[in-house]
Amino acid sequence: MTKRSLDPSDDEGGQGPESEDTKDGKRKERLEQNRISARESRKRKKTMIEELQRTVITLSRENKELNDRNESLRRQLMEIGAKVRSFSSYFIC
Repeated sequence: MTKRSLDPSDDEGGQGPESEDTKDGKRKERLEQNRISARESRKRKKTMIEELQRTVITLSRENKELNDRNESLRRQLMEIGAKVRSFSSYFIC
């Protein structure tokens, strides 16, 4: 049977001052790492949002151009259809 030391300053013993210092140091280190991680996460999120905003602008422009082109082609189609009807009525009568 092994005996545990009752001396609080003994490293192998229970909750000695060194053990508390170690716990406190580890806690501070963990908190600092958490702060760094949170900062990096916010930075990544900001970068992602900026990229998405640029994508929205680009796609909105492209959508407007395509809608304008579509409207132009529809007008041309209507004009051509009117000419075809005009010519066909000219040759039928």
